[in-house]
Amino acid sequence: MNGSYSVNAIYKAGMFKLLESINLTDGTLVKLNIEPQEDQKQGDQPIFPNRFIPAEKLSPLVGILSLGGDSLDSCQF
Repeated sequence: MNGSYSVNAIYKAGMFKLLESINLTDGTLVKLNIEPQEDQKQGDQPIFPNRFIPAEKLSPLVGILSLGGDSLDSCQF
């Protein structure tokens, strides 16, 4: 990764949880410039961010859970 860029994060329990994935090698030294975002509440952002997952990694999961039709008829609410 070359250059610098901004990434949003949540500070919780002494650690920063990134809200976006980044492409850095483990052990890379970085410099953090902290700029609190007062206009956003912590609940406005996901704690566990959505990440892109290639389709070939998801294909083994196809068919594990059937949805649609009357599959929800047997559920007890």
